[in-house]
Amino acid sequence: MKIVINKILEKLDIKESAIFNIFEVTPSIEKAISFLEESNYTIVAQNIDSEEFIQLKISDILYIEYLERRIFLYTKNSTLITKDSLSNFSKILPNEFVQISKSTVANSLYIKAFIAQKNGNLTLEIVGNEKLIVSRRYVANVKKTLQNISN
Repeated sequence: MKIVINKILEKLDIKESAIFNIFEVTPSIEKAISFLEESNYTIVAQNIDSEEFIQLKISDILYIEYLERRIFLYTKNSTLITKDSLSNFSKILPNEFVQISKSTVANSLYIKAFIAQKNGNLTLEIVGNEKLIVSRRYVANVKKTLQNISN
């Protein structure tokens, strides 16, 4: 069976394309197609340095923090803000995002390593050598998300 991903990408007005020749559509293949479709969702947020509003792919977000009634979106190159509640904003996020504390959500695809702490918390190291604390309450959820991604 031949699956042509570039048809999906054309609908999304994306110039990149890929052709996969596969013998059987397995759950893993379906998951990959779903990931490609979801990774192109965008939001509009304000860059905190230039105060300019830009369109940001959700898949480019490393992690999200809710502070002072605003959502801070951290990418490899910039920090952006938007106004919303964390619970509302979390509803639009793909399954790769996992809540790690009351006010922080991390993109599990950018997790490089994690270290267990004596107090039951975890420390996540994400791309860019940023370190985030996973509170005990959210450790099981993080482990579950990482297992789902690895399958």
